[in-house]
Amino acid sequence: MEWTDYLAVGLFQAIITMIVWFCASYLSQKGKNLATREDIEKITDKIESVKIEYAKELEDLKSQLNVGVHVHTVAFEKEFKVLEEVWERLIELRNSGEQFTPGFKSGSLDDPELNQRFGQAFVNFLRVIVLQRPFFPQDLFNLLEDYCKRQLKYFHDHEFITKAEFQPDLVSEDFWKKREENLQEIRKLPDQVCLAIRRRLEAGIGDRLSISPTVTENKRYR
Repeated sequence: MEWTDYLAVGLFQAIITMIVWFCASYLSQKGKNLATREDIEKITDKIESVKIEYAKELEDLKSQLNVGVHVHTVAFEKEFKVLEEVWERLIELRNSGEQFTPGFKSGSLDDPELNQRFGQAFVNFLRVIVLQRPFFPQDLFNLLEDYCKRQLKYFHDHEFITKAEFQPDLVSEDFWKKREENLQEIRKLPDQVCLAIRRRLEAGIGDRLSISPTVTENKRYR
């Protein structure tokens, strides 16, 4: 074989080697590109899935918050009406009870109209604090109950001292002292009840603000 034949064979093999290397390199790079696209598609799909799940969760949360706000609003409005009514009844009872205090010229158990006014005011007040008790904070209920008992006690004492057979000389000084102390407490309690009602209303407003959807969502997803 001539040297030219060897040269031709060598060149042919070199060309084949280059073609094989090029094809291998091309196919390898193409595979990498294909793999990269597949990875990107998977990541994209995952992101979309998370976004959909997040949006659904957010809508569920908003729905729950709206229900919570509605329930709390209804409860607050109900409690507000109850507090408004009990305050009106307390003032009614206070005014009718004053007719039996010293210095009130018309105060007499012999006057059926005054007695009826006090009796009706007392029943109205008692009905509110008993029937609406679940809507009162315990501290406020205690004040209302105390006021009710003291008014009734003062009325009974007045009934006792205005009887025809009553003899002042036979009543101890302790009776008069306790009667006066009871009257002073009766006159103080409305202010204490007013303060307790204000605090309750302020707390209720604060609770409504604390469960607003915007505030809650910001806290949860901050």
